[in-house]
Amino acid sequence: MFPPEIARRHRANVDLVCRTGDTLTTEVPEFLQESKRWIDTRLVPIKDASGRVTAVLGISRDVTRQRDIENALRESEANFRALAENALDGILICSGPDASCVYANESIAAMCGYSIHEFLQTPLQAIIPSEEVAVILDRYRRRVKGEVLPGRYEDRFRRKDGQIFPVELSLTRTIWQGQPATLAVARDISALKRSEEERRRLAANLLEVQEKERAQISFMLHDHLGQLLTLSRLELGSIRTQDEASKVSVDKALARLDDALHAVRRLAVSLRPPILDDLGIEVAIETLVEEFGESVNIQTAFRRNGPPPQLTKDQETSLYRVLQEALTNSAKHSDAGHIEVTLTTSLKSVTLEIRDDGKGFDMEKMHEHSGERGIGFIGMRERLARCGGELEMVSGEGKGTTILARIPAKGAPDKGSLE
Repeated sequence: MFPPEIARRHRANVDLVCRTGDTLTTEVPEFLQESKRWIDTRLVPIKDASGRVTAVLGISRDVTRQRDIENALRESEANFRALAENALDGILICSGPDASCVYANESIAAMCGYSIHEFLQTPLQAIIPSEEVAVILDRYRRRVKGEVLPGRYEDRFRRKDGQIFPVELSLTRTIWQGQPATLAVARDISALKRSEEERRRLAANLLEVQEKERAQISFMLHDHLGQLLTLSRLELGSIRTQDEASKVSVDKALARLDDALHAVRRLAVSLRPPILDDLGIEVAIETLVEEFGESVNIQTAFRRNGPPPQLTKDQETSLYRVLQEALTNSAKHSDAGHIEVTLTTSLKSVTLEIRDDGKGFDMEKMHEHSGERGIGFIGMRERLARCGGELEMVSGEGKGTTILARIPAKGAPDKGSLE
């Protein structure tokens, strides 16, 4: 019935049961090579009235599937531990009503300044800023219950020395020792945040230098080149001649000087519109919208809702440049027949909405649709970010494009409180 080595072991076990009269169960399943099956065996003594063992009942059970499951489970656990212990990101598993830490790898312990033993003894509330504990625990409990929540977001952790640092978290629901739990993968993004802040600072400096250069060039064009052209026109216009051919030439020269003057003035205004400094953002926007519509033969409309906008000079310049870029993009790419610009103000924020009825585009393929538009969008967003604002774009193929530029009003809280 059995291979020799197993048969010998069974015979010895039967003899043992006969001598002792005790039931015997094998502690380790046995593998039958021929059938590739695992069995475990229970030997039960059968006794007569005097208590003497007269026979042994053997019961063998096929535990191959159970064995395979146990092996797979051990292999899976070994793979998980190998992956977790060698991961550069921190890995944390929390379970129970208070989100107790039941597993942590070396990376997350080092990230927070603890040894692995210390970290496992530290409550979750100690590594989360106090003002965020309630939100984190609520999010944890909802996730454990099976609610669908965002799987990735940014948060903050506290190190052992009390220092707060930003992390990017990826969360998922899991099972730990039969109980619902959450598995978190945490990445310290302090360096990334510093790089982003440095990039924003450099971009802000670049925009500031750019605006100063534009203002200087605008001044030179308007006050220097414009005056030279005006004087040249006056001097040329004072010429009186009886020769018909010369008169025609003078008239043509005067017409070209007029065109040059208009071009210089338009260029000077586009670089730094005097109306923005003299009459404010509202009049400047309305004038830009009207003149743009006339220049490209597109119907335009401007509306304002709310009290007069309260913005700093930098904020007004940023909003004006965003409108210039948005109108230019619409004329180049959208084939729009109508553009509507709305300026909505409140005590807390100013919102500029630019909506066209053009062909629109797929937002996910914006970089493929037009590289120039993608760069323009980044430039607009950077300008607004410089003064605490934010940019939103909504578009779809055949559905037109809407751009929303929001800036906190002068003296209002930052963009987290924008209406």
